[in-house]
Amino acid sequence: MIGSQRILLCDNLFNDLPRGHSVCPVVMFKTADEVKAAYHALADGATVISPPGKTTYSPCVVSFIDKFGIHWDLIAEWA
Repeated sequence: MIGSQRILLCDNLFNDLPRGHSVCPVVMFKTADEVKAAYHALADGATVISPPGKTTYSPCVVSFIDKFGIHWDLIAEWA
């Protein structure tokens, strides 16, 4: 936890990302709106891996590589 924000590191279980992207920060949010706001703040020049969307494990998840080459996963927790 950093303050009230849950931050995780995730290793890439798939080999479909460029070298150097095998570990990424995962930031957990309380709502889908918070995920979308964070994504839009970081999206300029980003390469989208998976666009914001609902999954079986979250109401909103997005995965992308930002303009600095950092792979991010942003996830909303189920209430």
